[in-house]
Amino acid sequence: MCSHLIHVSRYIGQASSEEKVLPEIKELLEDEEGEVVTEAIVQFQKHIASVFSDELVQAQDALDIFQKFCDLTLEHDMCMIDLAILLKKLGKIIVSMNRPTEPGILQRIGKLV
Repeated sequence: MCSHLIHVSRYIGQASSEEKVLPEIKELLEDEEGEVVTEAIVQFQKHIASVFSDELVQAQDALDIFQKFCDLTLEHDMCMIDLAILLKKLGKIIVSMNRPTEPGILQRIGKLV
């Protein structure tokens, strides 16, 4: 189900997506299943790359979500395929966020590996 969020967001537009879909992605992070958390990360990356505004992507809230992804990944048992997907998406998120000097981002990813 959550894999369809990007299509819904493209249909309803940027403002509605930030208001309605972003909270859903955040809620998916609270799921107990590692696969759901992985899909939430995939969806977040797709949204910041093509739907969400640059202001949102650069906001502290986006950085907080990224940091939560890293923290949750350490808590969930993930197979190596999920971890590979996760690292790829986190790399794309970092590029989209354009925060190369943000302290702690690379350290958080380093803990995952």
